[in-house]
Amino acid sequence: MKKSAEAVLSSHGLRKTGIRMKIIDRLQESEFAMSQPDLEQEFQKEADRVTIYRTLYSLEEKGVIHRIIDLTGVSRYAICEDSCDSQHHADEHLHFHCLNCGNVYCLQVPALPSYSLPRGYKIESTRLSAEGTCASCSQS
Repeated sequence: MKKSAEAVLSSHGLRKTGIRMKIIDRLQESEFAMSQPDLEQEFQKEADRVTIYRTLYSLEEKGVIHRIIDLTGVSRYAICEDSCDSQHHADEHLHFHCLNCGNVYCLQVPALPSYSLPRGYKIESTRLSAEGTCASCSQS
């Protein structure tokens, strides 16, 4: 069950503003990660480009959303897991880039690979991505 935007903001210590709640709601209902230009177009009557940028920045900084860089270098955003916070993002899952439609999907896979690194190396985070055709494009 998804938490309400208000509950998400409260649990991360953020003020409840209209644009924050709208962006959280939109990202929660989206099947794929969305770019800032996507959100700017959708909320052009409610907020300007700078407000949306600052909103995305604060939501990412507090662990509400995470950023994925797509195949073209564009940042896309998706809702984080409930366990994420400003100190630790626990969104280590597969990011699937569809070569047909260009969408980026966050997919939960049963087991992520584990790594055994040489002495002295310490992994802070991992990013796992795959490219191919998404379920929607495969049906076409």
